[in-house]
Amino acid sequence: MFTYRISQFLYNIIRTLIGGKGLSKYKIIRTSKKFAENNIHSSHVSVQGHEMYLDSSDSLRLSTNGVFEPHTTQVIKQNISSGDIVIDIGANIGYFTLIMAKGIRENGKVFSFEPEPENFSILKRNISDNNIENARLENLAVSNKNSVTKLFLSDDPGANSIFDQTSHKATGRYLNVHTTKLDDYFLDKKLVDKISFIKIDVEGVEFDVLKGMTD
Repeated sequence: MFTYRISQFLYNIIRTLIGGKGLSKYKIIRTSKKFAENNIHSSHVSVQGHEMYLDSSDSLRLSTNGVFEPHTTQVIKQNISSGDIVIDIGANIGYFTLIMAKGIRENGKVFSFEPEPENFSILKRNISDNNIENARLENLAVSNKNSVTKLFLSDDPGANSIFDQTSHKATGRYLNVHTTKLDDYFLDKKLVDKISFIKIDVEGVEFDVLKGMTD
């Protein structure tokens, strides 16, 4: 951990020195920065007021950046309140679930969906180790039907999708995962009218999620 903190400190100095100066147009700068991003990471970091365990490649780049999607992070913080019922679809390892759980406080509830088993395992650990009691975790994909489908696995653990990607990230590897429609999932919970915020990040199948939550 000590070695990691020194490496992170040096990386941040380099990023500050070259940031905003247009140096990324040089291949050696881009290559060096990419190498640092891929190699300077820890298995555990303090971020956004929580202690988080990361996936093996730190696909969210929390080790180096300390925040994931800053604009989205800010939007979520500004639009959830104590007592809200919120949903995190495509929760990954729980970055946004943790932020939501903190914002809605103990009298709110966050429903968190993540289909990929390894990410879900880290998600559960992050929720447990931060003593979060207002989150319900589901090892499911959200879609427009209740079924079983293929979850295509990416080289980047943060970009798995039930959409067969044709980009360079597609590997051809997949898992069979269960899917659920939100309309059916919440049918017996009488919470539909109380849901105030939904975050969706499902790598290309957002429309199917929306078609399954028309109610």
